[in-house]
Amino acid sequence: MSEVLKFKGRLQEAALRLRELKLRIEGLVGSIRDQLDPLAEIEDLRCDIVAEQAVQLADLHIQHQECVRKIDAINKALGR
Repeated sequence: MSEVLKFKGRLQEAALRLRELKLRIEGLVGSIRDQLDPLAEIEDLRCDIVAEQAVQLADLHIQHQECVRKIDAINKALGR
């Protein structure tokens, strides 16, 4: 298998992973916003859930950035 085909395969895998991460991030952002209803009483806020989701969001954000860098590196190797 040629190197170009290997890089193209890796690029497709990374692009799929990036889409997956984006969907998960968007879901968490929506969930956090929903939990932080500005009209809710303070006693009703589930800050424990928000904190847990914020940690998950931070981790996914780091993975997203790494995936973007990987895609950039593959594109550079492919001369794009």
